[in-house]
Amino acid sequence: NRISLEGDNKQLQVAPDGRTLYLYSGDLLQQFSFDPANASLTRVSSQQVAGVSDMVLGADGNVLYVSLASGSVSRYSTHGALAWVDSINRTQASALSNASALQVGADGSVLVIGQGLALLDAPGLKNPVYQADGPAVVLLPNLQLSDAELDALNAGAGNYKDATLVVERVGGSSAQDHFGFKDGNGFTLREGQVFLDDVAVARLSDANGTLKLNIDAALSTAQVNLLVRQLTYTNDGGTAGSQVNLRVSLNDGELNSATIRRRSA
Repeated sequence: NRISLEGDNKQLQVAPDGRTLYLYSGDLLQQFSFDPANASLTRVSSQQVAGVSDMVLGADGNVLYVSLASGSVSRYSTHGALAWVDSINRTQASALSNASALQVGADGSVLVIGQGLALLDAPGLKNPVYQADGPAVVLLPNLQLSDAELDALNAGAGNYKDATLVVERVGGSSAQDHFGFKDGNGFTLREGQVFLDDVAVARLSDANGTLKLNIDAALSTAQVNLLVRQLTYTNDGGTAGSQVNLRVSLNDGELNSATIRRRSA
């Protein structure tokens, strides 16, 4: 079948099985079913949406993420017909202004490039679980940091020198929260300094319930992501079964990102 494509702005996503296509063109978001037996397309559903800047399917194909240049990101369920689930806009996260590109991590976290860098946490992610009086747990085992400008440096390998990562409790820091570091991936922590192969590359501080990780060396995108996955968490005042919501924010040296929330139960 032939599909009419109107307008300059066109986006296409294909489900992992290759049998469902999602097309945006002419302010219309459409879902098609593909029949390989006779090479035909059938339109399943459509939604009128203006100003789409990017769209990306989640890894399992069950959610379609759509960004608008006006400053918002929406989720659509792909079960059966397309169905809007929820949205977040620039009034909730200023970095979403002029949202232009999306990337979905393997753990479902969503990176949005707009006026700044927004890292969004999609419901349903597996969060770290800390047992009262137990050992420290790795806090961000699946986090994927990315910044368009920093990633483009160093011939595309990335350079995160002078970037800062901050972690603290939502609603204000708590002295009950403690952060640390698990040596690994070539990194070690000694007296507040993080070393990579015996070269100091970052500083880590844990004060009054706030963690700050300052990148002092020209670490690549890949190295920074290995580094942040070594951060750990403990709590000296929680009760069994309670939850702690933590906010993670990135400053690339110029702009603060929106925040990604992680829960530790």
